[in-house]
Amino acid sequence: NTGFRNIGYGYNALHSNTTGNVNLAIGTAALYSNLVSPGNIAIGDSAMFANTSGSGNVALGHLSLRYNVSGYQNAAIGHRALFSNVNGLNNTAINSWALFSNISGTQNTAIGVVALYSNETGESNTAIGNASLYNNKSSRNVAVGVNALYFNTIGSQNTAVGTWSLQSN
Repeated sequence: NTGFRNIGYGYNALHSNTTGNVNLAIGTAALYSNLVSPGNIAIGDSAMFANTSGSGNVALGHLSLRYNVSGYQNAAIGHRALFSNVNGLNNTAINSWALFSNISGTQNTAIGVVALYSNETGESNTAIGNASLYNNKSSRNVAVGVNALYFNTIGSQNTAVGTWSLQSN
């Protein structure tokens, strides 16, 4: 390890780090696979476990950003938030399972339990409220309210405000 200014606390935290700098890993296997990435914060069991080259990420919670490899500037706060993200960037997921299925989607914001849960590649979506945009697979939608745009899969450029608004869109 020739990296500098790293802090790893917990069994196998920052285990594979070689030249990554200024990283913070707290928890069992947090930032486990990190090799060269700088500026990541991973707090929680296996948070950012698969990350090798993604930088500027924040993962707070058990298994948050678990499969992130090269995605950067993501913020995942909550149990399994942004769990499946591999190379998506500039995403924000707050609460358990928010943006859970996201793989390469970019510039999405999900606030609420399972908000934007099924999104894999959709971009520029905003979901505020538990289960808002739950089934979404498209881009440029805004949903504010519990279950807003819940069943939307391919519709884009929609705006829904209120509980269950545009639920069957």
